[in-house]
Amino acid sequence: HDHPGVVELIITRRSLLVGSLASLPAYAQDLHNDPRAIFMVAPPINNLIRFSQDFTNALWLKTNATITAAAVVAPDGTLTGQTFVENSNGNTTHYVRQPGSFTIIPNTIYDISVYVKPATRTQIGIEGYSGSGTNAYPVFDLSTPAGSIQSANNAKNAKVMPVGGGWYRISFYLNPGASTSFTYMNIYSYLAGAQTYTGSIVTSAFYIWGFQVEPYKTMP
Repeated sequence: HDHPGVVELIITRRSLLVGSLASLPAYAQDLHNDPRAIFMVAPPINNLIRFSQDFTNALWLKTNATITAAAVVAPDGTLTGQTFVENSNGNTTHYVRQPGSFTIIPNTIYDISVYVKPATRTQIGIEGYSGSGTNAYPVFDLSTPAGSIQSANNAKNAKVMPVGGGWYRISFYLNPGASTSFTYMNIYSYLAGAQTYTGSIVTSAFYIWGFQVEPYKTMP
Protein backbone atom coordinates (compact mmCIF):
# COMPACT_ATOMS: atom_id res chain seq x y z
CA HIS A 1 0.00 0.00 0.00
CA ASP A 2 1.42 3.43 -0.87
CA HIS A 3 -0.21 5.43 1.94
CA PRO A 4 1.18 5.49 5.50
CA GLY A 5 -2.07 6.70 7.09
CA VAL A 6 -3.30 6.08 10.61
CA VAL A 7 -5.81 3.41 9.58
CA GLU A 8 -3.72 1.91 6.82
CA LEU A 9 -4.22 -1.79 6.24
CA ILE A 10 -1.95 -4.17 4.37
CA ILE A 11 -3.17 -7.76 4.22
CA THR A 12 -0.93 -10.49 2.86
CA ARG A 13 -1.97 -14.07 3.57
CA ARG A 14 -2.24 -14.15 7.37
CA SER A 15 -0.56 -10.86 8.24
CA LEU A 16 -2.22 -7.53 8.94
CA LEU A 17 -0.29 -4.28 9.21
CA VAL A 18 -2.03 -1.36 10.87
CA GLY A 19 -0.86 2.17 11.49
CA SER A 20 -2.35 2.20 14.99
CA LEU A 21 -4.10 -0.62 16.84
CA ALA A 22 -6.03 1.91 18.90
CA SER A 23 -7.54 3.46 15.77
CA LEU A 24 -8.40 0.30 13.85
CA PRO A 25 -11.37 1.17 11.60
CA ALA A 26 -14.77 -0.36 12.12
CA TYR A 27 -14.61 -2.43 8.95
CA ALA A 28 -11.55 -4.27 10.30
CA GLN A 29 -12.92 -5.27 13.71
CA ASP A 30 -13.44 -8.87 12.63
CA LEU A 31 -9.83 -9.09 11.48
CA HIS A 32 -8.71 -7.53 14.76
CA ASN A 33 -10.34 -10.41 16.62
CA ASP A 34 -9.12 -13.08 14.21
CA PRO A 35 -6.43 -15.23 15.91
CA ARG A 36 -4.81 -15.84 12.50
CA ALA A 37 -3.99 -12.12 12.11
CA ILE A 38 -0.51 -10.91 13.01
CA PHE A 39 -0.34 -7.24 14.01
CA MET A 40 2.64 -4.94 13.55
CA VAL A 41 2.65 -1.28 14.57
CA ALA A 42 3.94 1.16 11.97
CA PRO A 43 5.88 4.34 12.85
CA PRO A 44 3.81 7.38 13.91
CA ILE A 45 2.68 9.77 11.19
CA ASN A 46 3.57 13.46 11.18
CA ASN A 47 0.20 15.03 10.39
CA LEU A 48 0.53 18.74 9.64
CA ILE A 49 -3.15 19.38 10.36
CA ARG A 50 -4.03 20.50 13.87
CA PHE A 51 -7.36 19.44 15.41
CA SER A 52 -7.64 16.99 12.52
CA GLN A 53 -10.77 15.35 13.99
CA ASP A 54 -12.38 18.44 15.52
CA PHE A 55 -13.68 20.80 12.85
CA THR A 56 -15.62 22.74 15.51
CA ASN A 57 -12.33 24.17 16.77
CA ALA A 58 -11.81 27.87 16.02
CA LEU A 59 -8.70 27.02 14.03
CA TRP A 60 -11.05 25.70 11.34
CA LEU A 61 -12.69 28.71 9.67
CA LYS A 62 -16.26 28.15 8.47
CA THR A 63 -17.52 30.02 5.42
CA ASN A 64 -21.26 29.75 4.76
CA ALA A 65 -21.28 26.54 6.79
CA THR A 66 -21.44 25.19 10.35
CA ILE A 67 -20.07 22.05 12.00
CA THR A 68 -21.91 19.82 14.46
CA ALA A 69 -19.78 17.68 16.79
CA ALA A 70 -20.32 14.06 17.85
CA ALA A 71 -22.88 13.52 15.11
CA VAL A 72 -22.05 10.04 13.81
CA VAL A 73 -19.77 7.06 14.40
CA ALA A 74 -16.40 7.65 12.73
CA PRO A 75 -14.32 5.07 10.81
CA ASP A 76 -12.41 4.18 14.00
CA GLY A 77 -15.65 3.27 15.83
CA THR A 78 -15.80 6.35 18.09
CA LEU A 79 -18.56 8.95 18.14
CA THR A 80 -16.30 11.63 16.66
CA GLY A 81 -17.66 12.03 13.12
CA GLN A 82 -18.89 15.59 12.59
CA THR A 83 -21.57 17.10 10.36
CA PHE A 84 -20.87 19.75 7.74
CA VAL A 85 -24.02 21.85 7.16
CA GLU A 86 -24.07 24.65 4.60
CA ASN A 87 -26.18 27.77 5.09
CA SER A 88 -28.75 29.15 2.67
CA ASN A 89 -26.69 32.02 1.27
CA GLY A 90 -27.02 32.34 -2.49
CA ASN A 91 -24.46 32.13 -5.28
CA THR A 92 -21.51 31.48 -3.00
CA THR A 93 -19.11 28.77 -1.80
CA HIS A 94 -19.58 26.64 1.33
CA TYR A 95 -16.46 25.29 3.01
CA VAL A 96 -14.27 24.87 6.09
CA ARG A 97 -10.63 25.94 5.98
CA GLN A 98 -7.55 25.51 8.11
CA PRO A 99 -5.23 28.41 7.27
CA GLY A 100 -1.75 29.06 8.53
CA SER A 101 1.88 28.49 7.73
CA PHE A 102 2.30 24.74 7.54
CA THR A 103 6.07 24.33 7.32
CA ILE A 104 6.89 21.82 4.60
CA ILE A 105 9.87 20.34 2.79
CA PRO A 106 10.39 21.91 -0.66
CA ASN A 107 9.99 19.65 -3.69
CA THR A 108 8.25 17.01 -1.62
CA ILE A 109 5.01 15.27 -2.61
CA TYR A 110 2.40 15.50 0.14
CA ASP A 111 -0.50 13.08 0.63
CA ILE A 112 -3.68 15.03 1.48
CA SER A 113 -6.73 13.09 2.65
CA VAL A 114 -9.92 13.19 4.69
CA TYR A 115 -12.67 10.73 5.56
CA VAL A 116 -16.15 11.74 4.41
CA LYS A 117 -19.61 10.20 4.58
CA PRO A 118 -22.26 11.57 2.21
CA ALA A 119 -25.75 12.34 3.44
CA THR A 120 -27.94 14.70 1.43
CA ARG A 121 -24.84 16.14 -0.23
CA THR A 122 -22.81 13.61 -2.22
CA GLN A 123 -20.28 15.81 -4.05
CA ILE A 124 -17.34 16.87 -1.92
CA GLY A 125 -14.05 18.55 -2.77
CA ILE A 126 -10.77 19.04 -0.94
CA GLU A 127 -8.13 21.62 -1.76
CA GLY A 128 -4.50 22.21 -0.91
CA TYR A 129 -2.82 25.55 -1.61
CA SER A 130 0.88 26.29 -1.19
CA GLY A 131 2.73 29.52 -0.59
CA SER A 132 4.08 29.39 -4.13
CA GLY A 133 0.56 29.49 -5.57
CA THR A 134 0.43 25.79 -6.42
CA ASN A 135 -2.99 24.33 -5.73
CA ALA A 136 -5.15 21.32 -6.53
CA TYR A 137 -8.81 20.73 -5.72
CA PRO A 138 -10.23 17.37 -6.78
CA VAL A 139 -13.98 16.83 -6.56
CA PHE A 140 -15.42 13.44 -5.61
CA ASP A 141 -18.85 12.01 -6.35
CA LEU A 142 -19.97 9.69 -3.54
CA SER A 143 -23.44 8.89 -4.87
CA THR A 144 -22.47 5.25 -5.61
CA PRO A 145 -21.04 2.51 -3.36
CA ALA A 146 -17.65 2.70 -5.07
CA GLY A 147 -17.53 6.49 -5.41
CA SER A 148 -15.76 8.26 -8.27
CA ILE A 149 -13.57 11.22 -9.13
CA GLN A 150 -15.74 13.87 -10.73
CA SER A 151 -12.85 16.18 -11.66
CA ALA A 152 -9.13 16.13 -10.81
CA ASN A 153 -8.45 19.90 -11.06
CA ASN A 154 -4.63 19.64 -11.03
CA ALA A 155 -4.62 16.86 -8.42
CA LYS A 156 -2.22 13.97 -8.89
CA ASN A 157 -3.18 10.42 -7.98
CA ALA A 158 -6.67 11.38 -6.76
CA LYS A 159 -8.34 8.39 -5.12
CA VAL A 160 -11.60 7.45 -3.46
CA MET A 161 -11.73 4.36 -1.25
CA PRO A 162 -14.82 3.02 0.56
CA VAL A 163 -13.87 2.02 4.11
CA GLY A 164 -17.18 0.75 5.47
CA GLY A 165 -20.10 2.24 7.37
CA GLY A 166 -20.85 4.59 4.49
CA TRP A 167 -17.46 6.31 4.86
CA TYR A 168 -14.92 7.00 2.11
CA ARG A 169 -11.31 8.08 2.24
CA ILE A 170 -10.71 10.71 -0.45
CA SER A 171 -7.15 11.74 -1.20
CA PHE A 172 -4.64 13.19 -3.66
CA TYR A 173 -0.99 14.15 -4.00
CA LEU A 174 0.29 17.72 -4.15
CA ASN A 175 3.84 18.84 -4.91
CA PRO A 176 4.26 22.46 -3.74
CA GLY A 177 7.55 22.81 -5.64
CA ALA A 178 10.05 25.19 -4.08
CA SER A 179 7.56 26.50 -1.53
CA THR A 180 8.33 26.02 2.17
CA SER A 181 4.74 26.31 3.40
CA PHE A 182 1.12 25.47 2.71
CA THR A 183 -1.23 28.45 2.92
CA TYR A 184 -4.47 26.60 3.62
CA MET A 185 -6.47 23.37 3.31
CA ASN A 186 -10.19 23.40 2.40
CA ILE A 187 -13.15 21.03 2.36
CA TYR A 188 -15.94 22.13 0.01
CA SER A 189 -19.52 21.12 -0.64
CA TYR A 190 -20.50 20.91 -4.32
CA LEU A 191 -23.86 20.83 -6.07
CA ALA A 192 -24.24 19.42 -9.59
CA GLY A 193 -20.51 19.89 -10.12
CA ALA A 194 -20.59 23.56 -9.07
CA GLN A 195 -18.62 25.03 -6.19
CA THR A 196 -20.69 28.22 -6.18
CA TYR A 197 -24.44 27.82 -5.63
CA THR A 198 -27.36 28.71 -3.37
CA GLY A 199 -27.21 26.57 -0.25
CA SER A 200 -29.99 24.80 1.61
CA ILE A 201 -29.84 24.24 5.35
CA VAL A 202 -32.36 21.40 5.07
CA THR A 203 -30.62 19.44 2.30
CA SER A 204 -26.97 20.13 2.87
CA ALA A 205 -25.31 17.64 5.15
CA PHE A 206 -22.32 15.35 4.87
CA TYR A 207 -19.96 14.03 7.55
CA ILE A 208 -16.22 14.55 7.97
CA TRP A 209 -13.43 13.07 10.07
CA GLY A 210 -9.66 12.74 10.17
CA PHE A 211 -8.04 15.28 7.85
CA GLN A 212 -4.40 14.41 7.13
CA VAL A 213 -1.52 16.16 5.37
CA GLU A 214 1.71 14.20 5.45
CA PRO A 215 4.91 13.93 3.39
CA TYR A 216 4.90 11.10 0.88
CA LYS A 217 8.09 11.38 -1.18
CA THR A 218 10.88 13.92 -1.73
CA MET A 219 11.65 14.55 -5.38
CA PRO A 220 15.28 14.68 -6.61
